[in-house]
Amino acid sequence: MFTLRVKETIRQYPKRLKIFFDSGLDSTLSLKEQSLLFYNKSKENSNWTYIYFKKFIELQKNRVANREIIGTTNHNYYKVAKLFCKMNDIVINWDRLSKALPPQKHHPDD
Repeated sequence: MFTLRVKETIRQYPKRLKIFFDSGLDSTLSLKEQSLLFYNKSKENSNWTYIYFKKFIELQKNRVANREIIGTTNHNYYKVAKLFCKMNDIVINWDRLSKALPPQKHHPDD
Protein backbone atom coordinates (compact mmCIF):
# COMPACT_ATOMS: atom_id res chain seq x y z
CA MET A 1 0.00 0.00 0.00
CA PHE A 2 2.91 2.39 0.61
CA THR A 3 3.64 2.57 -3.14
CA LEU A 4 0.19 3.94 -3.91
CA ARG A 5 -0.15 7.71 -4.08
CA VAL A 6 -3.68 8.56 -5.23
CA LYS A 7 -6.52 8.38 -2.66
CA GLU A 8 -8.91 6.67 -5.07
CA THR A 9 -6.35 4.01 -5.92
CA ILE A 10 -5.68 3.39 -2.23
CA ARG A 11 -9.42 2.94 -1.70
CA GLN A 12 -9.88 0.48 -4.60
CA TYR A 13 -6.66 -1.53 -4.25
CA PRO A 14 -7.77 -3.90 -1.43
CA LYS A 15 -11.10 -4.65 -3.11
CA ARG A 16 -9.47 -5.47 -6.45
CA LEU A 17 -6.74 -7.54 -4.85
CA LYS A 18 -9.38 -9.50 -2.90
CA ILE A 19 -11.20 -10.28 -6.16
CA PHE A 20 -7.92 -11.52 -7.65
CA PHE A 21 -7.25 -13.77 -4.65
CA ASP A 22 -10.88 -15.00 -4.45
CA SER A 23 -10.61 -16.35 -7.99
CA GLY A 24 -8.25 -19.13 -6.93
CA LEU A 25 -7.85 -19.15 -3.16
CA ASP A 26 -10.30 -19.77 -0.32
CA SER A 27 -12.64 -16.77 -0.37
CA THR A 28 -13.50 -17.14 3.33
CA LEU A 29 -9.96 -16.07 4.29
CA SER A 30 -9.16 -12.43 4.98
CA LEU A 31 -7.15 -10.40 2.48
CA LYS A 32 -4.07 -10.61 4.72
CA GLU A 33 -4.35 -14.39 5.02
CA GLN A 34 -4.86 -14.76 1.27
CA SER A 35 -1.89 -12.55 0.49
CA LEU A 36 0.37 -14.57 2.81
CA LEU A 37 -0.87 -17.83 1.28
CA PHE A 38 -0.32 -16.52 -2.25
CA TYR A 39 3.15 -15.24 -1.32
CA ASN A 40 4.22 -18.52 0.27
CA LYS A 41 2.95 -20.64 -2.61
CA SER A 42 4.60 -18.32 -5.13
CA LYS A 43 7.95 -18.52 -3.38
CA GLU A 44 7.72 -22.33 -3.27
CA ASN A 45 6.84 -22.74 -6.93
CA SER A 46 7.03 -19.96 -9.53
CA ASN A 47 5.19 -22.15 -12.04
CA TRP A 48 2.19 -22.20 -9.66
CA THR A 49 2.05 -18.41 -9.84
CA TYR A 50 2.08 -18.40 -13.63
CA ILE A 51 -0.72 -20.99 -13.75
CA TYR A 52 -2.72 -18.98 -11.17
CA PHE A 53 -2.46 -15.83 -13.30
CA LYS A 54 -3.30 -17.80 -16.43
CA LYS A 55 -6.49 -19.19 -14.84
CA PHE A 56 -7.42 -15.74 -13.55
CA ILE A 57 -6.99 -14.22 -17.02
CA GLU A 58 -9.08 -17.00 -18.60
CA LEU A 59 -11.82 -16.46 -16.02
CA GLN A 60 -11.81 -12.72 -16.73
CA LYS A 61 -11.81 -13.31 -20.50
CA ASN A 62 -15.01 -15.34 -20.06
CA ARG A 63 -16.52 -12.48 -18.08
CA VAL A 64 -15.58 -10.05 -20.87
CA ALA A 65 -17.07 -12.41 -23.49
CA ASN A 66 -20.30 -12.64 -21.46
CA ARG A 67 -20.33 -8.83 -21.23
CA GLU A 68 -20.21 -8.85 -17.43
CA ILE A 69 -17.17 -6.56 -17.48
CA ILE A 70 -15.15 -4.74 -20.12
CA GLY A 71 -11.50 -5.36 -21.00
CA THR A 72 -10.33 -2.26 -19.15
CA THR A 73 -11.83 -3.51 -15.89
CA ASN A 74 -9.95 -6.77 -16.34
CA HIS A 75 -6.74 -4.85 -16.88
CA ASN A 76 -7.27 -2.99 -13.59
CA TYR A 77 -7.41 -6.30 -11.66
CA TYR A 78 -4.28 -7.45 -13.47
CA LYS A 79 -2.38 -4.25 -12.59
CA VAL A 80 -3.19 -4.63 -8.89
CA ALA A 81 -2.00 -8.24 -8.84
CA LYS A 82 1.11 -7.32 -10.81
CA LEU A 83 1.98 -4.56 -8.32
CA PHE A 84 1.51 -7.00 -5.43
CA CYS A 85 3.91 -9.46 -7.07
CA LYS A 86 6.50 -6.83 -7.94
CA MET A 87 6.53 -5.39 -4.43
CA ASN A 88 6.96 -8.88 -2.94
CA ASP A 89 9.71 -9.97 -5.36
CA ILE A 90 7.57 -12.60 -7.06
CA VAL A 91 9.12 -13.07 -10.49
CA ILE A 92 6.84 -13.82 -13.46
CA ASN A 93 7.21 -13.34 -17.20
CA TRP A 94 4.84 -10.36 -17.46
CA ASP A 95 5.22 -10.02 -21.24
CA ARG A 96 3.88 -13.50 -21.82
CA LEU A 97 0.95 -12.96 -19.46
CA SER A 98 0.01 -9.53 -20.80
CA LYS A 99 -0.35 -10.95 -24.32
CA ALA A 100 -3.24 -13.08 -23.04
CA LEU A 101 -5.22 -10.10 -21.70
CA PRO A 102 -8.34 -9.14 -23.64
CA PRO A 103 -8.04 -5.90 -25.60
CA GLN A 104 -9.03 -2.70 -23.88
CA LYS A 105 -10.65 0.32 -25.43
CA HIS A 106 -8.96 3.65 -24.87
CA HIS A 107 -11.51 6.47 -24.80
CA PRO A 108 -10.47 10.08 -24.72
CA ASP A 109 -11.35 12.03 -21.59
CA ASP A 110 -13.01 15.02 -23.25
